[in-house]
Amino acid sequence: MYFSFIVITTIGYGQLAPVTVNGQILLCFYALFGIPIFLLLVTETSKAFTSTFDRVVLRKVKKERYRWIAIALAFGVGIITMIFIPAVIYGAIESWPYSTSAYFCFVSLSTIGFGDYVLGAIPNAEYNFITIVAD
Repeated sequence: MYFSFIVITTIGYGQLAPVTVNGQILLCFYALFGIPIFLLLVTETSKAFTSTFDRVVLRKVKKERYRWIAIALAFGVGIITMIFIPAVIYGAIESWPYSTSAYFCFVSLSTIGFGDYVLGAIPNAEYNFITIVAD
């Protein structure tokens, strides 16, 4: 599941790759369909968030100055939910310092994916679905 998520999000840390010809061919077909479907999911989620934010916050905030505050607040909530909270979870799972976990979340979310920190570096650690969803 982790490998599948890494492929469709185009992060590609580099520690996992198919080694057989059949696996490489299957990966190409999986990515060919999986990446556009994932991008569609991200687009529709963004549209839903944007329309909800517009309906709930921006239309009720009439003054321009307060609109910028509302936008900054939404940005802050996004950073907290996409970087800071997952960093706590990854830090606990991987035994990383918080700064390393936050760096990992940012690099993953921005799809830079250097591979200097990857999940699964601790042998025999229990990984489950929550680690995939957290980032």
